[in-house]
Amino acid sequence: MAIRLESGLSPDLASERATSVQVTAGLPHPAVEALLKQLNLSPANAAEAIFVSDYTRARRKHQGFATFQGTRGRGSSLSVLVLYDLVPVSFGKEARPITELFDALSELAVQSDAECVGNFEYPAAAWESILTLPWRPLRMPTLPFDELRGFRAVKRGNGDLLYSLIIDRPTNRDISHSITFSFSMRLDKNLPLTVLERARDISRLFVLPKATVPGQGRDSE
Repeated sequence: MAIRLESGLSPDLASERATSVQVTAGLPHPAVEALLKQLNLSPANAAEAIFVSDYTRARRKHQGFATFQGTRGRGSSLSVLVLYDLVPVSFGKEARPITELFDALSELAVQSDAECVGNFEYPAAAWESILTLPWRPLRMPTLPFDELRGFRAVKRGNGDLLYSLIIDRPTNRDISHSITFSFSMRLDKNLPLTVLERARDISRLFVLPKATVPGQGRDSE
């Protein structure tokens, strides 16, 4: 199930049913000084830098946003936070193109353990969950609730947590997924697309396109 290829820095969230993807990646100490120098920043003002990209995919406005997060003092460190979503925010003239950040990261060939989050929404008219929700307990009238509309699923491998996925149906209609996972990756211009692809592939394990929707049969993906 290959993702539709777009520019790595302008992924099509809307067509993949994603509402946002987020990455937090720690920067190795040897790369921090070189990266900040390329971006004309110092450790003191790095967290004030904002990098943004606004674009349209599938007739929906998208926005990419990136900044630095760090700790000061002994053992200080620096991480890069990257967020892509469908709710553009105005940052004013102080925002810099997100390409500046990823050009610098790509040149330094930075490898990092990244913490990732992907959020998806599937309309009930076109998709169904592989797990039935809501779940209504039978023969247990003393429980302090009527039904469960969501839960967390986890996948483990070799003792490690591979991913965690929260499935939710707040109104018993549309299906929402929130997926968290981590993996080692190169911080380059393909980062947003790579994270979207991995999150999408996990999410699709838990939903199926309804066969009654034209062009959305179970074998169409």
